[in-house]
Amino acid sequence: MLNGKSSNAKRICAQIQDCLTSVKNCCRLIVIATTSMPHLIDASFKQGSRFSYEIYIGVPSEKERIKLIQGFCGILNINVKSNIVSYLAKLTPGYTAADLELIFKEIHNESNLISELEMGILSGTILLIAKYPASSLRSGIGQVITKSESCSATTLGGLTNVKLMLDICIKWPLVHPKAFKYFAVPPPKGVLLYGPPGCGKTSLVRSIASSANLNVLTAMAAELYSPYLGVTEANISQLFQRARANVPAVLFIDEIDSLVSCRSEEKKGSSGFDDRVLSTFLIEMDGITNDTEHGQGVVVVAATNRPDNIDTALLRPGRFDRQIYVPPPQTIEERFNILHTIVNNPEQSMPLSDSSILNEVALMTDRFSAADLTSVVKEAGLSCLTKDGLKTFTTVKKEHFEDALANVKPSLSEEQILWQEICITTFLLDKKITLLQDILNKQGVRTVQYELLQIEGAVSAPSFQYRVTDGRFVAYGQGKSKKEAKQHAAKALLRIILKEFPELCSDPLFVSQIDFTSDLNDTFETMNFGDNDERNPIGMLQELCTSLHLPPPVYITECEDGLPHQRLFTVSCNVSDYKETGIGKSKKIAKRLAANNLYLMLKSIQADLSLNSKAAENVDDFVRQQSSNLSGLKNSKSTSQFYRLPEIHRHLPLTDGPCYNDLKQMDDEQMYSCNAKLVLDSFTAEQGLKAEFIDFEELSSTGKYQTSLQVSTPITVAFHGESTISYEEAQQDAAYRSLVFFKCILKNRALNGVQVT
Repeated sequence: MLNGKSSNAKRICAQIQDCLTSVKNCCRLIVIATTSMPHLIDASFKQGSRFSYEIYIGVPSEKERIKLIQGFCGILNINVKSNIVSYLAKLTPGYTAADLELIFKEIHNESNLISELEMGILSGTILLIAKYPASSLRSGIGQVITKSESCSATTLGGLTNVKLMLDICIKWPLVHPKAFKYFAVPPPKGVLLYGPPGCGKTSLVRSIASSANLNVLTAMAAELYSPYLGVTEANISQLFQRARANVPAVLFIDEIDSLVSCRSEEKKGSSGFDDRVLSTFLIEMDGITNDTEHGQGVVVVAATNRPDNIDTALLRPGRFDRQIYVPPPQTIEERFNILHTIVNNPEQSMPLSDSSILNEVALMTDRFSAADLTSVVKEAGLSCLTKDGLKTFTTVKKEHFEDALANVKPSLSEEQILWQEICITTFLLDKKITLLQDILNKQGVRTVQYELLQIEGAVSAPSFQYRVTDGRFVAYGQGKSKKEAKQHAAKALLRIILKEFPELCSDPLFVSQIDFTSDLNDTFETMNFGDNDERNPIGMLQELCTSLHLPPPVYITECEDGLPHQRLFTVSCNVSDYKETGIGKSKKIAKRLAANNLYLMLKSIQADLSLNSKAAENVDDFVRQQSSNLSGLKNSKSTSQFYRLPEIHRHLPLTDGPCYNDLKQMDDEQMYSCNAKLVLDSFTAEQGLKAEFIDFEELSSTGKYQTSLQVSTPITVAFHGESTISYEEAQQDAAYRSLVFFKCILKNRALNGVQVT
C-alpha cells in the first residue's frame, strides 16, 4: 500500500504522510506499522519524524525456539523432557512462532502424539514437522531441499577429501562454535565447488540436508536470470533475503559462472547488465553475517565447471573463502568405490552374481564420471531385466555390464579433460600470490620480492624462471610465461613455509589451498602425453641427467594389467637412486610418463643437485664484481655472498695444507694479480680435486673468447670465463672465479668455526 507507484497509491500515501506528520503534535499517540517486505515501502515514509525507528524481528534462534516450545507445551499441558525440547528446536531451523504454534496445535488434536512426546517417542512429531515446513520456505525464489529429497553422504562413493572440507566449512562452525570463537577463526561465508560436469557437485550439496539440521535452498543461475531491467538483481536480493530468513541455511547456486562471469574489456561497451548483476551479488555476499554461536548464519555454496570464468572479486576473503576441487574418478580404486556404493544402495541394493565384477568394470571405465558410472549400473540392471529378469528373479552378471558399456560412453573426452585441466591450472595459479601474501601478512612479513632470473628457449616457446624471497626463505619457479613462473615460485615458497611452520598443518583450510586432492599443476604436466605428443620427456630427462652428471635413465616394464582390448602398462624409470613410474595404455605412453615424472622430480631438487646452471649462475653473479666481492665479506654468519652459494658446497671435504692456508690468507689484490691457473692447479692437487678447461669454438655475440672450467668435487661445479684477448686469458678469468668461490667457502668456515681435517 505504501509503495506509491500507482496514482491511487500516491493519494493514499500522501494522506497517510499528512496524518503521520500531525501525529507528532499528539504526545500520547504512537503509530506502529508492520511489514514483511520493507524494500517496497516508499522512501518518504522513512524521512523526518514519520517512522523514526526501524526494528527488524528475525527468525527465532535455537535458544529462542527452546523457550517457545516450552511455552507451547506449558499452555497445552504437555509434559516434555528438556532434552526432547532441545532436539525439537534443532529440527526446526527457520521456524517462526506461528509455525511452531501450528505444529503444537496439530499435536494437541492428536492424543497419541501427546503421549508419544511425553514418553520420548518422536517419530510422529518428526513426520508432522516434515508436513509443515517453515512458512518462509513455502514460496519464493529458489527450491528447498527436504530430507526426503536429499541423499546421504554415505551413498556418495569417493570424494573423501571433498566431504571433509565441506564438513569443516559448513557443519563444524555450527557444531563447534566455541572452538572457532576461541581460536578467532571466522566461519567461511562462501564455498566454491569446481570441477568437470557429472562429478557429484550437486549431490554433495544435497547430502548436507540429510547430515545437518540446515535449511538448504538451491537455485540455478538460469532461474535467477530475466531479460527485464532490474528483475535479475531483484531475484538475487530476494533469494538472499529468503536464506537469511531461514538461518541456519545453505544457499546453493549452480552454474554460477553464467550469472557472475569475469568482467572484461569487451563487456565495457554493453548495457552494463553483467556489472549490475555482479555488484548486486557482491553486496548480498558482503551483507551476510554469521553468528554460529547462536546457530545463525548463511553459507553460500556455488558450483561451476569453469572456475576461470568467475570474477576475481568473488574469490576474495569474505566471499567465496574456500575453493574446493571436485575431481572425476581418476584411478581404478576410486571408480570401484563409486560402483560399490551405487550397487549397495541402502534403500535398494543390486544383486550381483559375483562381487569381483565391479573390479573388472572399474578397469574398463576409464574417463567415466560418477554420473556415467551411475548410468552404467542402471543400464546393466535394465539389460538383466529385459533378457530374463521378468520371468525369474536372477542376478546381474558380467555380460549385462558389457551390454551397458556398449550403450554408455564416457561423457568426458580426452579433449574435455585436457581443457578442464587447463582451466583449473589457470585458476589455481591465480590464487598462489594472493594466498602467499595473506599468509606472510599474518606472520608479520610485509615484503615479498620477485626477481626474473632467466629466459630460455625459442621465441615461439620461451621458458621463464623467477626467484621469490620473503627475507627468510628463497624459492624458484619456472613456467611458459612470466605469470606462470611467478605463480609457481609463490607456490614453492608456500610449501617451504608449510614445512618450516608445522603448526599451519593443523589448519586444513590453509593446506587445502596449497595442495587440493593432488598437485594439479604437476598433473597437468604429467597426464597429457599421447602417441602423437610433440614433447619428448625422454630426451628432456636425458639432457637433464647429462647436465647433472648423472647416469643415463634405465627403463623397466614392471607390470601389464587389464583385458586385451584395455591394457595398462607400468614402466619404471631409474636414475641412480631415484625412481618414478608411469602408467599408460601403451608401453610408449607409460615410458614417457615415467620419464616426465622423474624429470619433474629432479627439477624440483635441482637446487641441491645443480652443477652448471645454479652453481655457475650463483657464482657468476657475485664473481663479476671481482675484488670488491672479497672486501665486502662481513665478519658475520649472515654473509650474503655465502648464502647465495648452493647448500651442498658448504660442506666440501677440504683438508688443511699449505695451499689451503695460502688461499685463506690471500687478500683481493694478491688473488687478482697472481697466476690463477697455477694457484688453482696447486689447490686442486692438494685437495684431490680435478679441474678441466673446455674452450668454446665460437666467439660470443660480443666477440669474446669463452671457456668453461669444471671442478669435480663430490659433484661438479662449473665456472665461466671470457676475454677479448685469447683463450688463455679466458681460462685465467675462469680460474680466478673458481678461487673466489673457494675463498668464500674458506672464509665462512673460519667465521663459523668449522674444523678441517
